[in-house]
Amino acid sequence: MARKSRTLLNVEECSAELRAISRRNASESSFLLLPAEIRNQIYKHAFGGDTQRVRVSSKPGRYPVLSARRCKCELSEQQMIEHYKMNGDIEIFPDHYYGEEKEVTDCHTCCHDRQPDCLNLALLGVCRQVYDEAALLPYSTNEFILDTSHYAFSNFTSTLLPAQRKAITRIALVGDTLPNVQLGWPRTLIGVKSLSLRISLAHAPSWTGPRRSSWELPLNPSKKALLKSTRPLARFPVDSASVLVTWCRNRDGENKSAESELEKTFKRPFHELSAETRAARQTARIERREIAIATQRAKLESGGNTSPRTKVQQMTDWHARRTAAHSRRLMKVHQRTLQNLH
Repeated sequence: MARKSRTLLNVEECSAELRAISRRNASESSFLLLPAEIRNQIYKHAFGGDTQRVRVSSKPGRYPVLSARRCKCELSEQQMIEHYKMNGDIEIFPDHYYGEEKEVTDCHTCCHDRQPDCLNLALLGVCRQVYDEAALLPYSTNEFILDTSHYAFSNFTSTLLPAQRKAITRIALVGDTLPNVQLGWPRTLIGVKSLSLRISLAHAPSWTGPRRSSWELPLNPSKKALLKSTRPLARFPVDSASVLVTWCRNRDGENKSAESELEKTFKRPFHELSAETRAARQTARIERREIAIATQRAKLESGGNTSPRTKVQQMTDWHARRTAAHSRRLMKVHQRTLQNLH
């Protein structure tokens, strides 16, 4: 069985007969004779302007199943978040509706009305020149909305070629749980320039809708938990970021503060955050070492009739071993960093 290629089609690697057909198409096709700027506009109208909804559904005993649906929302996720912050109209979001005959469903309910084609890519199969010019446009011109679950992101990116992953510029994480962000996500999508994060916790029904008892509503997560679960997203090299966190359809002061801090963090250059993170980790490491030394000193002092000189020697040897082990760990980290750079 032939192994599936993990690269885009190289239009130059073909037989002489196919190259002759390509040259004839380029000289005779009315579409290919159009200026490149006009062709690019046509490609964008054909492939772009649609918000892609990528949802993962999993059943007990089965692997998570990836499903992509085309979203019919006129506004992007970032535009809807900014609209809500200015006007307080939560009904702008397609997954916030409640009524007597409607239940709370997952994000982007409008996407459940599946259209005949999620995104018709048949144009890419017309000829090699069209493929060469427009193969990455469906990824660079659309916004991809993913569930906040880890499986949604990893399953989605694993189906793409490296060039397709690099072409994605806009993503949004939407869900009703805190995102389980992995450190490797930003290294997977290095071209992301726009990031949106919307978390709707404890969907509270209206008085006319289905009722829930208080024990069914999860606790509003603390600001610390929210920042901790989303901090790896700061590795994305974004130019714009929007964050919205609601609990029971409301935003409290702590959530607003977390939103503001996250937006500032996402927009800052990662090297600044990296330096601060290293300094904080070094401080925490020193504090843990001092606590360990104090604990060991207390054990030695309560160890019986050992002479003071023996206690000092034991303490010195133990501290030397701790320092050597710490140096070895730092050396391994430095070596791994150099390997990644090369």
